[in-house]
Amino acid sequence: MKQLFIILLIIATVPMNAGYRPYTEVSIQWDKGIVTARSSDSFEADVRLKKKGSGSINRLRMLSYSRAQKNTKELLASFLLGIPVEQGYTLEHLLDDSEYTRERISFMINNSVAFRQYPDGFYKAQCHASLTFKDIISTLPFRYHNENFPVYDEHGQSTLYTSLIIDTRGTDFTPQLFPAILDEGGLEIYNRHKVNIASCGSSGIVNYVYDEESAISHKTAGKHPYFTIALKTVDNKPVIGYKDVRRIFSNLKNSEYLKRCRVILIIEDL
Repeated sequence: MKQLFIILLIIATVPMNAGYRPYTEVSIQWDKGIVTARSSDSFEADVRLKKKGSGSINRLRMLSYSRAQKNTKELLASFLLGIPVEQGYTLEHLLDDSEYTRERISFMINNSVAFRQYPDGFYKAQCHASLTFKDIISTLPFRYHNENFPVYDEHGQSTLYTSLIIDTRGTDFTPQLFPAILDEGGLEIYNRHKVNIASCGSSGIVNYVYDEESAISHKTAGKHPYFTIALKTVDNKPVIGYKDVRRIFSNLKNSEYLKRCRVILIIEDL
C-alpha cells in the first residue's frame, strides 16, 4: 500500500525527474511542529552540452527551480507516511483504511506546503519546503469525543495549575502527534478524546520541548504550571504517579486547562 500510494501521489503531483540532486534532506522538528525538506537541482549539464532548444540561462534556471521543488514534494510524500500519529498508528496505517485521508494528503501536498527557492552558485537551485503538524492533523479521519477527565475520590488540597509539564527524559518515550498519558494503574488521564482539538498547539495535543527552561517559559505553561517526572512508559505512554494525578485534578479549573491542550512534554534532543 505504501509503495502504491507514493507512486500515485507522485504521478498526480510530482512528475518523476531523473535530474541532478547533489543532496536531499528531510526532518521533523517536534518542538516547532513542522516537517521540513530540502533538495537542489542543477542545469550545468544542459548548458555544457548545449542542448538544442535549451533556451536562455534564465529559462534553464527557472526549470531547475521547478525540478528542485518537485524533488522536495517527493521527499515529503514519502516521509509523511512514517510520521507517528498515536501508539501503533502512522499515517501509512491510516491510508490503508481511509480514502478521505489519501485525498486530503494529496491535496495538502499540493496546497499547504510552503516553499522557499534560491540560487546555490551559478548553476544550482535550492528549494526548502515546510509543512505544519496542524496541516497534517487536518487530514486525519478521527472523531474527537470530548470525553470527561477522570474523577478521583481523594483530591487533596485544591490548587490551581495553569498547565502540566512532564519530563519524559530517561524513559523510552518517542514523540507522536496524539500521545496518551497514564496514571500508575494504566488509566489514560489524557488523550485526544478528552481535548478540544481546536486548541491543539503547533506540536499536536501536547507541546514538545527539550529542557526545563523552555518548558517553564513556553507560552502555554502559564503562571503556575505543575511539573512532574514520568515514572516510566507503557506502550510509549508516559506514566505519572497517583500523587501527581490527584494534585492535577484537585481543582476543576485544571481540567479546563488540560482540555485546551496545555500539556508540555520534555523529550530527548536527538
